[in-house]
Amino acid sequence: LEQLLGVDWAVRNYTPPQQTNTYQNVILATLEVNPVLQGLTAEKKQAVAAILGMQLESPEGTPDFAKTLADEKARWAKVAEVLSIEQLEAAKLHFSSHADDLRGEFDSLPGFDTQPEEFRKIFRATEAIDEQLYALGERNDTEAQQRREKLLAERDAAIRATLSPARFEQYARL
Repeated sequence: LEQLLGVDWAVRNYTPPQQTNTYQNVILATLEVNPVLQGLTAEKKQAVAAILGMQLESPEGTPDFAKTLADEKARWAKVAEVLSIEQLEAAKLHFSSHADDLRGEFDSLPGFDTQPEEFRKIFRATEAIDEQLYALGERNDTEAQQRREKLLAERDAAIRATLSPARFEQYARL
């Protein structure tokens, strides 16, 4: 009976340990409902969840922006080996730090309800720019400040190009 039912088969009033919503389970649930990703095989879903569920080491003290960026790039490179280009973008839209930051930015703008296609276009236009901004970290020297200003101007231009003039005006105002 132990082989069939486990070692606790005869224990009365046994409550099995509760499963928690681990980040990996959240990833799997999201993969199940995303129209682009739900067609993945169970093995591919498990592989993607395992890769994205890997915990990045949190450095003690001052954050190492270059290492964090390299770790994230490495994780997405592994995911790219499993998914098609369209599937990779769909996964990034859900799970990348860039998408999280972008959602946070738009959520903080009262009344600026971003539509999915609009968000996707902004995501595409700003991903590389935001990556470069993140790589600057907390550097505050003259060269970094100039680079940051240039990148922020490029980012605004990219957002302006993706939004209609009225929507960009609303974005800029908020």
